[in-house]
Amino acid sequence: PSNHLLHKNNYIHEIENFVKEIEKIIKNVDNISFIHSFYWLSGLVATLFSEKYQIPFIHTTVSLSKQKELAGCPPAIKHQFDYENIFLHKAKYILAITEEEERILIEYYKIEAEKIIVEGQNIASDYHYPIYDSYGIPQSFIQSNAPLKPIGFDELNISKGTWWNYGAFTYVGRITQNKGVDIIIKAWVELDKRFNGAIPPLWLVGNTPYEIDKFRAKLDVPLDIINEYEKTKRIVWWGYLTPAAISTIYLKTSVLVTHSAFEGGGRVILEALCQGIPVISTNTGFGKDYIKNWMNGFIINYGDIETLIFRMSHFVLNPILAYPIFIGILFLLFRFTFDWVGGPLQDLSTTLIENYIITPVDGLLANSAPWFKSLIVDGILGSLGGTLPFFPLIFVLFLGISLFEDSG
Repeated sequence: PSNHLLHKNNYIHEIENFVKEIEKIIKNVDNISFIHSFYWLSGLVATLFSEKYQIPFIHTTVSLSKQKELAGCPPAIKHQFDYENIFLHKAKYILAITEEEERILIEYYKIEAEKIIVEGQNIASDYHYPIYDSYGIPQSFIQSNAPLKPIGFDELNISKGTWWNYGAFTYVGRITQNKGVDIIIKAWVELDKRFNGAIPPLWLVGNTPYEIDKFRAKLDVPLDIINEYEKTKRIVWWGYLTPAAISTIYLKTSVLVTHSAFEGGGRVILEALCQGIPVISTNTGFGKDYIKNWMNGFIINYGDIETLIFRMSHFVLNPILAYPIFIGILFLLFRFTFDWVGGPLQDLSTTLIENYIITPVDGLLANSAPWFKSLIVDGILGSLGGTLPFFPLIFVLFLGISLFEDSG
């Protein structure tokens, strides 16, 4: 069936040389344990050699046609779904990148769950252990045996604030339209207008200057506006960067913004999450599996520019409303501590101590010496009765402060 489809769609000529080269490799190798294929075309070739030489093959799914179709991006290759249905059932094991791929393989391709292994994607160590820490100090200094870190550094005010890490809207990946980069730029420009320029810059990582220049020429935003943003470093094209460089960029990033029409995986999402960077993503790939609204980012629909602008605005300090909101939250925290929760708990603890501790003990010591009764009831229990009721207030206050701080 695969040969019939390949001849029918004129793909047979595209893989003939591919097959010949692999034949040479197989003949020069004494023992081959298994074949590993990627993408649908390699899967078909792996099927041919697996049947010819009786060698099992493992296939890694990348951009399944059904996954593209469900995301509203029909595959460019005609009959790709038919090809996949031929070789996926013949593979010994199938390595899926995301849990969503596993679900699609089972539901639409009718693959047995036992054959599927969700492997995820490896993340470079640079994202687990960036070359700079959150203070901007090179990790090589910190890991050194020499006492290069200043004494008492952790006690400085910088360790209690986040001003050092305030940063840009960042995009990492291929600079193409199907990655939604044009939509991200358009959303950022509109957001900048609404906030009169008081927003973080937009940093774009990926591609060569030649490729970026071609992309810029096709943007909906006029080039003179883009040029002005570039001159003032409000929009920065970083080009290709190493993982170490990107992890350093993340040190100055507020949020990673991605907007792919379709994504089989989306490694950049995992890389950002490794460094604690929130992500705005479309509902595809790792974004669908791992991004939870208000927890580690936001999920939006592809092409929904108004929602994208709205979600990006969460990372902008409003020049007019910021301080009134801050004062309002402090007022709510005060009411929460002294009126709504802490105050009633304080009254309750005072009543419990008075009725169930001081009064019974006072009755038990009615016939004891006055000085001893006064020592126990007025001194020890009285001091406890005056101190313990403050614990609910302190607990509620610190709870509110912690929630306030962690929520940003």
